[in-house]
Amino acid sequence: QVIRFIVFCMAPSLSDLIIDPFAGSAHFLTESLSYVLPSARNEKAKNEFVFYKLHGIEKSERMVRIAMTDMRLHGDGHSNIRCTDALLPFDSYTDLASNSFDIVMTNPPFGSVLQKESYSYLGDFELLKEKTKVPLEVIGLERSVQLLREGGRMAIVLPESIFVNKSYAYVRNWQRNVKIRGIISLPLSTFTPFGANIKTSILIATKTKTLNDYKVFTGVIEDIGFDSKGNDTQSPDWLDVAKAFKSFIDEEGW
Repeated sequence: QVIRFIVFCMAPSLSDLIIDPFAGSAHFLTESLSYVLPSARNEKAKNEFVFYKLHGIEKSERMVRIAMTDMRLHGDGHSNIRCTDALLPFDSYTDLASNSFDIVMTNPPFGSVLQKESYSYLGDFELLKEKTKVPLEVIGLERSVQLLREGGRMAIVLPESIFVNKSYAYVRNWQRNVKIRGIISLPLSTFTPFGANIKTSILIATKTKTLNDYKVFTGVIEDIGFDSKGNDTQSPDWLDVAKAFKSFIDEEGW
């Protein structure tokens, strides 16, 4: 449901180059396939999207195998999912460059803390500077922005602490070409069935150098569609919030 919400809000099209830098089992990519392919008017347009527009990075070999299998079951016979670390310097990759993607959709892993001794193998990140340790999701946010072209759009799931805690003020003050379009709060129980009892929100933003005064959509999803035990609920409201966000974008633009 979280993935469907994000894909619905981002509204990818056949022309968008899409990446999930923390792809896991690549559900953002398979959901993008389901969302976009009905708009393909011919086989050529469909094949171009399927073979060239969907990309992922995933560190776990096992998850890459699962992701590629799932992508193929959904009609993607190419599966541009790379088994590597998403946080390396860009010159470590043979076919990935910064400032090149139209859409980033991702849910980085929470709870991992990068220590200073590991910084040497990482790429260039402003949010690492003068820090002895940084949560992985903070660097995941900066890498997501780095991947986007000018005018590109991002949706990322982040712990609520990044939005509210004093210790993360440096992250909130770091807004390199980031225009926030929406902050949507998720229920505490969202990740409980998957073993993570953490309050999260979705940050939706555009990469742009033009940062005049602008409005930001804020929303609260009360019922994501399942409870803390993973059982389906009767009155999910995520689609209503998604429609409200799209109405905001129609009026205010990206």
